[in-house]
Amino acid sequence: LAVQAPSPVQVSVEPPPLGTPVPVSVRVVNPAFEPVSDAGVQIRVEEPGGAARTLTAALDTTEPGLYRASFLTLASGVHRLDVE
Repeated sequence: LAVQAPSPVQVSVEPPPLGTPVPVSVRVVNPAFEPVSDAGVQIRVEEPGGAARTLTAALDTTEPGLYRASFLTLASGVHRLDVE
């Protein structure tokens, strides 16, 4: 049997009420699935209507390979996040 390997980057977002901070967590691992604690993690947030901004996620010093950022929801609707 063949099983597809998980992606080396995982993102989780909790949907909040409008106008409150949205926490974003990004877990980064190398090809051997070991945590990467020296990555430069950028998160591009595109709001409904097309306005976009870029966030820099900070390393969570309590957990190797875990990066965190947050943004305020300024409009209702679907927000697109791209992580690099």
